[in-house]
Amino acid sequence: MLTNVQKKLYLLSEFIRQQEDTLKVREQDFVNSFEKISRKVMKTYDLFIHRTAKIQSEWLKFVHRLDSQLEASLKQSVKNTLRDLGR
Repeated sequence: MLTNVQKKLYLLSEFIRQQEDTLKVREQDFVNSFEKISRKVMKTYDLFIHRTAKIQSEWLKFVHRLDSQLEASLKQSVKNTLRDLGR
């Protein structure tokens, strides 16, 4: 979840502060995850860097699929967060 909303009555300033704090933590989580994924992908690519054009092509397809899956996951996370905010 990208937010931290509990079922209670908030003062606007308290709600904003809590959400800003939560977003800072989530942002750092995303950055850390991105860096970890990037390192692992680059380390894996080292195994394929000097291979044939066919293997390079397959690697590129794999990276595009991975990118699409990550994008879909992020979109779903945003949808879930917006849905929960609407409750």
